[in-house]
Amino acid sequence: MRGRDPRPARPGRGTGPANHLEPGDVGLGQRGGAITLRCGVAQPGPSDQCQSIANPDGTSVDWITAETSTGWTFVTYGRDPAIEVRVPRALGEGQPTVALVDVAPAVLDVRATTTCTG
Repeated sequence: MRGRDPRPARPGRGTGPANHLEPGDVGLGQRGGAITLRCGVAQPGPSDQCQSIANPDGTSVDWITAETSTGWTFVTYGRDPAIEVRVPRALGEGQPTVALVDVAPAVLDVRATTTCTG
């Protein structure tokens, strides 16, 4: 009898072994409905989809935002390495940026070299 694989799957990509998180990925939530964070993605260029998300402590992080049929993808802007956060539609309805405030303390450890406005 096969046991359940304890590694979380990437949201929206099935449940097979090829869909597990890779080194550098973090999954928060349940299979099929997890928010994922990935460090070291390609740095995005300037975009009109850049927005600064304020944190309760007065700091902010700039993110490039993309909405798809399955949810939202946010990539830090102006930080090296860039960090990607994916929020599935089921968890982000109404306010998908809430997850960005939750991960901000870790993201702020990566120094900003530029901002959305230059």
